[in-house]
Amino acid sequence: MKFLLNTMASAVALTLALTASSSVDAKIQPIAVQQDALTQATAAREPQGLRAAAEFGLRSVINDLTRDLKAGSLPADFPFDVNDLSELRNAKLGLSFEIHTIQPQTLLAGGRPMEQMVTGTGIWNFVVTVNNAPVALLELEKSYGKWVVNGVGGAKLAQDVQTNAQNHSGKEAFRFVRIYQATA
Repeated sequence: MKFLLNTMASAVALTLALTASSSVDAKIQPIAVQQDALTQATAAREPQGLRAAAEFGLRSVINDLTRDLKAGSLPADFPFDVNDLSELRNAKLGLSFEIHTIQPQTLLAGGRPMEQMVTGTGIWNFVVTVNNAPVALLELEKSYGKWVVNGVGGAKLAQDVQTNAQNHSGKEAFRFVRIYQATA
């Protein structure tokens, strides 16, 4: 019997303590300062060329999505949580994170601490912000040696990730774990 990986996966954000990056309490810093610090901390762990590809990809996606739209009109399923197209001029990349997973077989077998079962997928997401507010996630993956955009959207998840990252910024980072469900 074949098992397919269901991409409507259970997404679970696990906060795993890494190294402390700052002795300053993040809660007393302004939001913009917190986000800049998070972006810098996560950028240090990015694979070479990823952020540049994401910048290019973000501009390309925005151009493609807005090409035929008129000012003041947004489709119901528009992937960015903005009120007007003009807001996208201020879109920028925030923190980045790799999607991790636990293979269904590994999870079912158990017997190890969860942090030892987690593996990277090679898929990276960036929180896209407009005026320091998360408005979407931009997903990239390496294909034939080049970073390419897989998709954009997930505004609510972007907001949740940003909040979790800020809450755990004193620990420098968190791991985002998506557990793909095996289905018959």
